Amino acid sequence: MYPMPAVDSNSSEQQNSVSLRQRFLQSIDRFQGDSNKGFWICAAALIILAMIFRFANLSDKAFHHDESLHAYYSFRVASGYPHEYSALLHGPFLYYFVGAFMWIFGASDSTARMASAVFSVALVALPLLTRKQLGRSATLWMMGLFLCSPTFWYFGRFLREDAFTSVWVLGVTLGSLLFLKTQKPWALYFATTMLAFHFVNKENSYLHVFLWLLALGSIAVFQKKFSSGFEGDLPNARLSPLLDKNYLIINSISIFATIFILFYSSFFRHSKGSLHGIIDGLYRESLLYWWDQNQKRRIDGPFDYHLPLIANYEFFVLPFLLMAWTRTVVVSKKVLRTFLNSKFIVGFCVFLLFCAFTIPRVALVPEACSYTGFCLSTQFPDLAKFFEPIARLIHVAHSRHVLQIICYLIFGAVAFFGSLKLGRKFEAFVWFWSTGALGVYSYVGEKVPWLLVYILIPLFVLAAIELGRLFGKSDDLELTANSKKVSANCDLFSNRIFAPSIVWVLLALPFTLFKGWQAAFLYADAPQERFVFTQTTPIAKQLRDRWREATAKKPQIQLKIAMVGDATWPYAWYVNEFKAGEFTRPTPENIDKVDAFFLDQNELDKARIEFPKFRIYSLSMRHWWVPGQNPSFSEIANYFFFRKVYPRVDGAPETDLGIGDTKVLYLENTASKAWEGLPKPGFMELIVNPQI
Repeated sequence: MYPMPAVDSNSSEQQNSVSLRQRFLQSIDRFQGDSNKGFWICAAALIILAMIFRFANLSDKAFHHDESLHAYYSFRVASGYPHEYSALLHGPFLYYFVGAFMWIFGASDSTARMASAVFSVALVALPLLTRKQLGRSATLWMMGLFLCSPTFWYFGRFLREDAFTSVWVLGVTLGSLLFLKTQKPWALYFATTMLAFHFVNKENSYLHVFLWLLALGSIAVFQKKFSSGFEGDLPNARLSPLLDKNYLIINSISIFATIFILFYSSFFRHSKGSLHGIIDGLYRESLLYWWDQNQKRRIDGPFDYHLPLIANYEFFVLPFLLMAWTRTVVVSKKVLRTFLNSKFIVGFCVFLLFCAFTIPRVALVPEACSYTGFCLSTQFPDLAKFFEPIARLIHVAHSRHVLQIICYLIFGAVAFFGSLKLGRKFEAFVWFWSTGALGVYSYVGEKVPWLLVYILIPLFVLAAIELGRLFGKSDDLELTANSKKVSANCDLFSNRIFAPSIVWVLLALPFTLFKGWQAAFLYADAPQERFVFTQTTPIAKQLRDRWREATAKKPQIQLKIAMVGDATWPYAWYVNEFKAGEFTRPTPENIDKVDAFFLDQNELDKARIEFPKFRIYSLSMRHWWVPGQNPSFSEIANYFFFRKVYPRVDGAPETDLGIGDTKVLYLENTASKAWEGLPKPGFMELIVNPQI
């Protein structure tokens, strides 16, 4: 049933490997059946699991600072107010969609996060759109990667734009692939719709379009020069004579413009006029604000901020990405004798990668001198004056970051040109995109864990294609170049790595699921979890429970709670339930009408004098962990397997683990009848207790 590639008969190991993969493919074929029933059973099972993983216990964790902002303004939309775009809050789509959920199902922690969970499930199902182009095996693997990924698991249950944007990014990619392969107009309109929603959801749409256009332009420039006579996996940019090019362009522009105008004009309800909102969304707020934030480096971090996250959570895909890269090199070398895929280039890439993680670092900027082995500014001041402006321009701190950039460029270029040589233009596009995404998100001045999803999407596409080739038939994947010689060498490569791949899947996939469960449920709000970024402590929910208990005992009392300073977010969301929250500091004239309010910790001395009738509590509002710069191997291993945190600074006491928190003051009016009969809260530290 499956033609066998030519194999050296003297190699018994190779024969056994071929036999093992052959038996596996035959078993899969019997399971699939003529009607592909097995494929649809597996796809349905993955979607059902996605629903369980994403929707279970959505309200268990306290709302993050950003979640509270999104939930609060979504509730305003549900209450009938238009949402007017502000770059700080990102695009308007989230607020209208989440607001619709609240309007239909009621406002709660669960319904607020439910919208993200819906899109997270949609992300798992989206690869079914291109099942014929990607092949059944690659489709199921892509669905499985998005399902099991701890990153998408955690942020798929998190009320931020990223759960939605992930769908738009993958939708644009797969929709465009489908259109190029089938030339069906609806596929182009689908991709256009996904792109439009990307623009009305998050401003990194400009970054992605830039990378995509750069990739397409590079393919257009180099495909003829690197063509090897193979019929590529994608047709050249020619439309069928049956399609009207002008008609397609006009319709696509109309779809994009309609969505863009409706959302940024606040559905023509913008208080400053529709045009004002549209211009804000086009560039005035969206581009200028985030360019300024990038220059300020508001949430700074190392250039390689995302690499430890990938190693810690997404280790499952790393061998398959290396296999995909190696397959491109090995197969193109066997089929096409080119300098690009010589042993020298491969060896140099591996050597450079080794150097990037082993050679002692040289500090290129003074800030890095405290944790590197060699400081350029003290040893060679004149040389430092030359390198420091360059280092600051590209946002790197030491020599290892520079080596990483060189590694990205060389590995990406080898894969890009090797894929073009084999006629695999789609893979060349994704290799270019993934390399660019890794570089761009390493460069940007905002280092936050949720941006990892935009690095992982193209990497998951590449890993899924590799897994599809490894665990599926070569003719099941349309993205394989139309060459018997290429297919035969692909099969030969798959046969050789099949057995160790099975072992890795059996060992690494269960541990990946365990990591995802830890991040999404067990340590979802614990500071030692790397995804937890200044997470709100459980006290927020305990405090809301106290307010609920007070109103349940005295329904006639309407709580009035005021917020100023740091506590405004997330407590604006929790107070919002009681319909009497204020964002102003109480004054002597209205202080008796306020049941409770929040102040910043540094106002304690003033609060003792100004509010003598109030009990004053200190509470930890949010907490975080910042890992050290130079962890030992044992510290890395203990954290990776057991979540044991390590000191932030070399030589620091064992108690100095770099875990920090933000404390605020919570004041309750002892004269208020709302607190009569309620026990004093034991989850906060009582600082001032007036004797009244």
